Amino acid sequence: MIVDMLHAVVPHPDCAAALAARYAQLVGYKEHFQRDPSYRSPRNEAELIAEMRADHEAARARPQDPAAVRAALDDAGVDLAVMFAQDDPLPDGPGNIAELVAEFCAGDPDRYVGMCFVDPEDSDLAGRVDYLVQDLGIGIISLGTPCLLRNATASDPRLAPVYERCQALGVPVSLGSAVNWYRNVPYDLFHPRHIDAVASSYPDLKIIASHAAWPWVMDMVMIAWRHRHIYLDLSTQRAGQFTNPALGWGPLLHFGDRVIADRVMFGSGGVLSGRMLGELIDEVRALPLRQGSIDNWLGLNAARLLGRA
Repeated sequence: MIVDMLHAVVPHPDCAAALAARYAQLVGYKEHFQRDPSYRSPRNEAELIAEMRADHEAARARPQDPAAVRAALDDAGVDLAVMFAQDDPLPDGPGNIAELVAEFCAGDPDRYVGMCFVDPEDSDLAGRVDYLVQDLGIGIISLGTPCLLRNATASDPRLAPVYERCQALGVPVSLGSAVNWYRNVPYDLFHPRHIDAVASSYPDLKIIASHAAWPWVMDMVMIAWRHRHIYLDLSTQRAGQFTNPALGWGPLLHFGDRVIADRVMFGSGGVLSGRMLGELIDEVRALPLRQGSIDNWLGLNAARLLGRA
């Protein structure tokens, strides 16, 4: 079984547009991921607003093809994919984007799991989690991107209602754990020491450390060893680079083949990876790991976490 723990934004114009505008707001991300030497980040608020609007409209105008999503999964042999989007209001009427995520995933619940981001400054975070999970059937709550915009670490007290409700409902929460490229907040805002604090306070909370905590890989591995309810997802990371000793992935290869072999999960990261889905999966298969660990990483661990085993 193969599970992609961060496959793609839901193929709907409003979902794509909201995500594009959000990433334009994270000054530094486009420079890092687009690698276009001619691109220059906004230098003031007016330029930032103009870029957000332009990216929003461009993304909304691009064709969205749900059939192409399924075809890509079929071609790569992926059985289950996590589809995500912002929990933002719809631009042209009542409702919110989370409803689009839920509708898409409900169309093929054996193939898709929905993940939504929630805002740390929502006035009723507990109620929002209940609505997303119990009313809409969202399977994972994420605090990654919104925490960047709110300059919030994983251990920020504002997030306690999210953790309390996710723990009570048995729903995983995905937390940023790696370096970030948003230049308006500290680069180590997502250092895994904050996840350690959350794990200690909520011992029954299912925690996903998104992006596998690079460059703090040894710290993350040790923290996951301390807390058996922490899982690492590899989204946006290239498994083909894990054997390069200069990049610091050695602890993951060693301990991920041993004491935390049951809690490492594949995730492609969608377009941010810059590679085809099948290629990313093949890179995991080529790692110097036991076959059982490879099977766990590619899908069995995620299936167990999501109750799909």
